[in-house]
Amino acid sequence: MLTAYSARLDEISLTVQRFGAQTLELELLDELTVTVDELLLTLDERRRAFSDDTLVDELILDARQLIGIVRRRSLPQERLAGATSDVVFKIGRVIHAYKQAA
Repeated sequence: MLTAYSARLDEISLTVQRFGAQTLELELLDELTVTVDELLLTLDERRRAFSDDTLVDELILDARQLIGIVRRRSLPQERLAGATSDVVFKIGRVIHAYKQAA
């Protein structure tokens, strides 16, 4: 479940990095927003399955901030890629904690 989001966001992050100084396509930004929105819905629906609420809360906060960044286009593309990578990293931490609790 979360692994698919992690892989997709990692792919988007790499695409953002490849654009360099070029303007990002709106389609890519929309895809990023939709993917993060879906991630948030999944986390909300399955919240009880996770043993570490702190990690999930951090992931939710970072995901919401990422959506805000995309909507405002308030960061240079390098930092947008970094913010996306941070969400991917936190997904990995949540997955690890979930597997350890199981």
